[in-house]
Amino acid sequence: MALSSTIRRSPGAAHWIALIALTLSGCAGWKPTEVPEPAPPAALQQPFALNTFGIDADTEVIGRMYFTRVQNEETLRDIARAYDLGYDDIAAANPGVDPWTPEEGERVILPLAHVLPDAPREGIVINLAARRLFYFPPAAEGEPQQVVTHPIGIGREGWSTPLGKTEVAQKQVSPPWTVPASIRREHAAEGDPLPAVVPPGPDNPLGSHALRLGWSSILIHGTNKPAGIGMRVSHGCIQLYPEDIVTLYADVAVGTPVTVVDQPYLVGNGPGGLLLEAHMPATASFLAELPAAPVLTAPDPAPIPEDGDWYVDLGSFEDERSARRLVAMLNYQGPPIPAQRLEQGGHYQVLAGPYLSRAAAVAVVKRIKRDLDESGKAVKLPQRAAAS
Repeated sequence: MALSSTIRRSPGAAHWIALIALTLSGCAGWKPTEVPEPAPPAALQQPFALNTFGIDADTEVIGRMYFTRVQNEETLRDIARAYDLGYDDIAAANPGVDPWTPEEGERVILPLAHVLPDAPREGIVINLAARRLFYFPPAAEGEPQQVVTHPIGIGREGWSTPLGKTEVAQKQVSPPWTVPASIRREHAAEGDPLPAVVPPGPDNPLGSHALRLGWSSILIHGTNKPAGIGMRVSHGCIQLYPEDIVTLYADVAVGTPVTVVDQPYLVGNGPGGLLLEAHMPATASFLAELPAAPVLTAPDPAPIPEDGDWYVDLGSFEDERSARRLVAMLNYQGPPIPAQRLEQGGHYQVLAGPYLSRAAAVAVVKRIKRDLDESGKAVKLPQRAAAS
């Protein structure tokens, strides 16, 4: 039996083995396929504490890629939480797996390898693009440095989590939530009014523990909706699974520095080889810093011939976009089929051609039917200049 199939569904410990990883918003590009499951080398059969890794100055990657198999009626969210992954991580790593009803025994990729962000390795470092928190506890004298990592939920569109440096300003157990006026207005407009203060309990979005930061209204806290971890779900705060905030709260002291970055592209060498992580940027600031490229144009794939009066009439469309789409598809066939759309009384006619003979037009009718399953007919029309 392969080592991976012996992993228990618990947040306590795991074995880690991996190959090179390629991630997109987690780990896109991986397709679940049936591949041989050789036993890992003996050197890799060693347990590591889940989410806690010893590192040195040269460490670029922690953890390894792994896989497991669906047990009983697990969902992808169940598996993600068991292995302390965010939902976006595991869903992107397994695009062919039904997130709610995966088949028992189905192979599930676990993107458990992470490139450390380019930031000072002290205190708490949060990479918004990766939806992941890294905590670097103070190392005892003579002991190696460690890092602890957890998936997080971050601010959704319009409620972005801020970038920059701050610190843990206060710690609270069973924190009440003083609802900002802006959030109260949002909920009232949706017919879901909120009180000025939500007391501790199962309805409190802050969960059981909170680390208040130096930024107003921004906290690192638990949640009463753990299904949102790994996604953009909050009003700017950083959310953790309930079990993760308990351990982080116990370890982090007031005054701990907090650095928030948005690094969508990361690369590093790890035990399993080169790891590339590619995520969508979480903030507009990353895109705003990109320089504008000069405007370049591609050659016309299918210039309209000057001679001929035979065309392939592909019909008339009420929607201009539909007509434009068909013209583009024809132009980019191989070899290209020159096509144009003509506006006629609020409708858009699509013509391919012209051609010098009816036989040539009929041959194109057959080709379009074969390649695109679009029906047309050969028609003779006056020569015309290229339309739009």
